[in-house]
Amino acid sequence: MYSISFCFQFVADSSVDALKVFHWTGILLAVHVPIAFCGFMPNMIQNIADDSLALLLPLHGFIGVNTVISDYVPHKLAGATRVFAFVTALVSFAGLYKLGMGDGPGLSQTVKNLWVKPKKE
Repeated sequence: MYSISFCFQFVADSSVDALKVFHWTGILLAVHVPIAFCGFMPNMIQNIADDSLALLLPLHGFIGVNTVISDYVPHKLAGATRVFAFVTALVSFAGLYKLGMGDGPGLSQTVKNLWVKPKKE
């Protein structure tokens, strides 16, 4: 029988597979971030890059935070901290994915809009 602790055994410092996923997400982020923020890419490619960033960023962050939890959080608090990290990753994924759904501008356009000078009325 699986317990809730089974879900949080996917930590980068105790699983070779998790460490591989962490490194591959880092490589994929290095490829996807420039693609997402290029102004001359077609909308379809930019949408795919935005959607993949919505998955890669929280996953990479979740695995990375788990190594910090393993190294620095006391053992008694590690389980609760892992649950908090997991929920934070899920909420981050949902928010980033929702940003690109429907008529949303997408992650890359939202970040680009941070540097646009507001129009005077």
